[in-house]
Amino acid sequence: MTLSELTTRLRQDFSLNMKDDKISALISELEERLFENEGTENKESLSRKLKISGGYIDIYIYYILSKEALFLNDSERFEKFNALFEKALCEFILKNFKANTAKIKNIW
Repeated sequence: MTLSELTTRLRQDFSLNMKDDKISALISELEERLFENEGTENKESLSRKLKISGGYIDIYIYYILSKEALFLNDSERFEKFNALFEKALCEFILKNFKANTAKIKNIW
């Protein structure tokens, strides 16, 4: 999935009003935390491929929605989407980073 496809999904399915550059910055921030030694190329490009794919795309969705709720000072919505983000992220980490659990501490 590309950043553009994710942005479209967020706008269509969740009525997200966040600007593209803000979404891009948040996604880059998340990817840099998860993949700290790899960096993110073409951070600004909406056509760039996301580093997490498949059944874990919800990590991006819940991360962006929790950040939007935080920016809007909607604590109930923030708690809901942050809990979903944490659950999806934990599942991803347990499956993909079993050998390097020290990395988990750097994400939050």
